Amino acid sequence: RLEYLEKLHLRQNKLRLLPEGVPSAANTSLTMLCLSSNLLTSLPKSILDVADTLTELYVNGNQLQTLPEGLAQKCTWLQKFNVAHNNIDKEELLPKDFVMRFGLPDVVSGQCTKDDACVVRLEGNPVAERRRKAYLEEEKAKAKALEMERAAAEMEV
Repeated sequence: RLEYLEKLHLRQNKLRLLPEGVPSAANTSLTMLCLSSNLLTSLPKSILDVADTLTELYVNGNQLQTLPEGLAQKCTWLQKFNVAHNNIDKEELLPKDFVMRFGLPDVVSGQCTKDDACVVRLEGNPVAERRRKAYLEEEKAKAKALEMERAAAEMEV
């Protein structure tokens, strides 16, 4: 049952799926779950069974394409949530409760900063990198326009 298990590290195990019952509702003391650097394409629904006790959730470095609906809402104590370097491609693939609580990734850092109590990392996902690229292109265009204005002003003098 492992009801007193507080931390579960399953990092770098080439897991495509989690074993049945991992995590489970019996893990009532689980505060940290590390599933980083595996081959997961989705998270099991059973993660919602322990969401209300988690303070740290690391799922970075997998192949996740989305997150379970309701996870952000149920993880009320979450302080660290690392989803960096996955395959989340579009803003629409982020669950509504996630966006409502954490916001969209910052265009420079890739972090979601809406909830001050929780650090959420999304950098390295196509959705964050696309936002970053668009921002940098926009800034580059602004700088070029400003440079052209200055050059035109100098020519008038």
